Amino acid sequence: MAKIFVLVLLCAGIMISGCATTGSSRQVLEQRVNTLESDLRSEKEANMQARSSVQYLQDALTAQKEEQAALKAEFEKTQKRLESLETPVKFDPKTLDGKEIQKALKNAGYYEGEIDGVIGSKTKEAIKKFQEANKLTADGVVGSKTWGLLVKHLESESK
Repeated sequence: MAKIFVLVLLCAGIMISGCATTGSSRQVLEQRVNTLESDLRSEKEANMQARSSVQYLQDALTAQKEEQAALKAEFEKTQKRLESLETPVKFDPKTLDGKEIQKALKNAGYYEGEIDGVIGSKTKEAIKKFQEANKLTADGVVGSKTWGLLVKHLESESK
C-alpha cells in the first residue's frame, strides 16, 4: 500500500510539474501570437497607406496627362493661327471690306466708332494713326502695306 501511495504521489508530482511546463509554454505561445497579430495589423496599415499613396500618384499622373493634352491642343491651335498669319496676304483693294478694316482698327486700338462698313472721316483718321504708329505713309488709304499689318488685328481681341 505504501508503494502504491508513493507511486500515486510520484505520478501526481509529474503531472503537476508537466502542467506547469505546459502553462509557461502556453503563455509564451500566446505572447508570440499577440506579437504576430500586432505585426500583422502594422503591416496592414502600412499596406493601406501604400495603396493610398499609389492611388494619389495615379490620380496626379492622370491629371497631368489631361493637362498636357489640353496644352498640346492649345499649342497646335496657336501654331495653326500663327501659320495663317505668316501666310502672305494677297491684297486686292476691290475685295477689301470696310467692316473688316474697322474691326481690325478697333482690335488694334485705333478706332472707337461703330463698325458699319462706311469709310468716313473717323475711319480715315484711325487709318492715319495706325499708319503713323507703324511708320507708314499716313495718307488714310489702306494699301497693301497698311493692310498687311492691319490684317493681323482682324481676329484679335480689342485692346
